[in-house]
Amino acid sequence: MTVTLYLVMYMLMYAAALRLRITQPDTARSYKVPGGPAGMFTVAGIGFAGVGFAFVASFFPPSQLPVGDPATYVAVVAIGFVTFTGLPILIHMMKRPSWAHREDYGPKDSA
Repeated sequence: MTVTLYLVMYMLMYAAALRLRITQPDTARSYKVPGGPAGMFTVAGIGFAGVGFAFVASFFPPSQLPVGDPATYVAVVAIGFVTFTGLPILIHMMKRPSWAHREDYGPKDSA
């Protein structure tokens, strides 16, 4: 179950790298993938495909682990994945403005 959460993080990193390269191509970066946009899409595409394969493979129970019913294993991994990725999204959607730090939005008016 933990592996699926890490893999989602890697998928988001590859997607973010592609999005930033498209939306902000002239931003100074400490490292750029050689080959321009084609090189970036190739590297990120291969990485995303590998992570996607590992994500799918994580739902198959390992043969070394006595899991009993494979359906139970898949259900536990799927429920854990949905729960632990869904809770932060739900909290973000329901956040209140009072939760923000005051320094994030500038000084408070003293008038």
